[in-house]
Amino acid sequence: MTEQVPDILQVDGNILLLKELPLSLLLAQRDTAPDWRAVATCCLRGYVGSWRIDDSRLYLDQLRSFQDACNSDGYGATLLASVPAFTVLQSPPAAIFPMLQAVFPDANGPVFADWYSGPLICPFGDVIHQTGGGYFSFPARERRFWVDQGRIVGDRIRDNQALGLAPHWLEPRPDVADVDSCLPRPLIVAYRGTAYRAKAGNDLVDLRIGTRSNVLLDLYDWQTSNASAPRSATFITGWNPFSEDCCDQENAAANAALEGVLKTRGHPYFHGEGHGSDQIWAPEASFLAIGLTRQAAIDLGRRYDQNAIVFASEDAVPHLLLLR
Repeated sequence: MTEQVPDILQVDGNILLLKELPLSLLLAQRDTAPDWRAVATCCLRGYVGSWRIDDSRLYLDQLRSFQDACNSDGYGATLLASVPAFTVLQSPPAAIFPMLQAVFPDANGPVFADWYSGPLICPFGDVIHQTGGGYFSFPARERRFWVDQGRIVGDRIRDNQALGLAPHWLEPRPDVADVDSCLPRPLIVAYRGTAYRAKAGNDLVDLRIGTRSNVLLDLYDWQTSNASAPRSATFITGWNPFSEDCCDQENAAANAALEGVLKTRGHPYFHGEGHGSDQIWAPEASFLAIGLTRQAAIDLGRRYDQNAIVFASEDAVPHLLLLR
């Protein structure tokens, strides 16, 4: 599969490649979506979005076909450089279709992206890992914006190379043994001493590492309606990636994006909090999700830059899984 062309994000006069697709979330929520033809293997979604951040708000300026976008004076060369090899599938339409109006019929200009909450990830610097397919170039550095209903609530630079990170899609990677973890020992001890609590109806699920939870066993019986789904529970959050203290707005946007993933995948989940024993960290808003496989839980934790997650399999004994 061919590397997919990104969308474009314009910030402060700079043109950045955008690996997230904010429009796809909106299209997935609709009963019908435009049937845009894929004219090249590097743009199977059939469009390239041009986005802009202005006054801390995210706007969709244009939707273009791949060919039209590549002919743009502003960013065509940048787009082509991001997909060094692709195959033309069919000829483009003879006329430029008003693609933005196909999604937003009343649009007379840029559209405020109030439907979107989650990250905007813009790579720059050298590529650390590259594989064929999807958006599988992993950069040395990333500029990450966090969005809450179209409003920018966070803007950070992440140095993947300095953090020793590898892409979660490179291979299914298991959790890390204590002796191999790069995390400070006191932090691991703090994770093990945390109470992971969630409210499931009238029941309080109070998970402690290494201690079987009878309430969780009962929850499996009620929530695992799909016979093929694993009887498992994952306690996970989007808060404070890599244990760096983030503002409330950033944390709320990360958790909203994580909740959207759980909804999309159809996993039952409950709201909860992690309560540390030392009171240094405030309780972190979290989710207790039912029915993820161990590897899916690990991948999701890494996706949201977490040092660790809590996972319980069929025996309902929670285990701390270190991810770094």
